[in-house]
Amino acid sequence: MLKTAVLTLMLAPAAVSAADAACRAIDDQRQRLACYDKAAEAVVHCAAHKDRLDRLLCFDGLAKPAAAVPAQAPAAAPATTDQRFGLNNERPEEPEAISQAISKMKTDPYGKFIVTLENGQVWKQIDSRRFRLDQGVPVTIRKASLGSFILSQSDGSKSARVKRVQ
Repeated sequence: MLKTAVLTLMLAPAAVSAADAACRAIDDQRQRLACYDKAAEAVVHCAAHKDRLDRLLCFDGLAKPAAAVPAQAPAAAPATTDQRFGLNNERPEEPEAISQAISKMKTDPYGKFIVTLENGQVWKQIDSRRFRLDQGVPVTIRKASLGSFILSQSDGSKSARVKRVQ
């Protein structure tokens, strides 16, 4: 009997989920158990039909009363990064380029420059081009392909790929 009930519950997911939703809403434990017992009996009754069409109509009848009751949607919580993965990542409008003077300049052990701009942003060179920048020199950082950025002197004579560190 238990195997039959479990098998029928697996074969009637719409009816089970409708009954499950109705029973889950009941707070009193005895009433909730009675609700689940009644739902299981109804599913076993439907599974006992020999004719496939009658069986499907019976299961359809079990699922319809719960479907008629509109479920209230929970309040939308802010989406986490995992939930937003793969969605269109539209961001507010950002400028295509910024122009600032260098307030601090240093190089890393590999000879690549790290610049701090007057607005506090820190950018590090990621390509292997060699050129010298001095403190106070105005530079422009613009968006490039594939989400990268290019830092160039304002006169456009020299440029290098950079990434924002801070």
